[in-house]
Amino acid sequence: MSTTTAGRVTTTQPKRKKISDRAKAERRLGWLLCAPAVIVMLLVAGYPIINAFVLSLQRADLRFPDANKFIGFDNYGTVLSSSLWWQDVFHTLIITGTLTNCCCESTARDAMQMNYKIIFVSDANAALTDAAHNATLENMAMLFADVMTTGEVLTAITRTLGAMQA
Repeated sequence: MSTTTAGRVTTTQPKRKKISDRAKAERRLGWLLCAPAVIVMLLVAGYPIINAFVLSLQRADLRFPDANKFIGFDNYGTVLSSSLWWQDVFHTLIITGTLTNCCCESTARDAMQMNYKIIFVSDANAALTDAAHNATLENMAMLFADVMTTGEVLTAITRTLGAMQA
């Protein structure tokens, strides 16, 4: 709504309805009931991320867990300055998902056509039946991808990072 006085246009804001005390109390109660769940979700999701970042600032050897040494961002510098890292990042695809024989297999086939190196994680994919899951894993291993377990993938990544630091 606007009015004109002496050549100037002024606008008036519509008045907001005043919130009643009861509505304020209900909103406050809603926030208080949701707060514990939000706090737990933040802790469950946040702690591993923060802990992983703290660990990334240390030189750690799993053979000697008490011999960790703080090295700051040196790990990041080593990895990010390695040409092998960048080559593998842009040419390797690790596939995990929920429908092994549908979405995951289609993604792997498309990636193979685009010359990506594909790692299909057998225990991080799932299908509606074990038979469908196992058939897809056999197809992947024969034609499209390296089929590995999660442990094997983590070992390969750790081995690559260890070779870059040496």
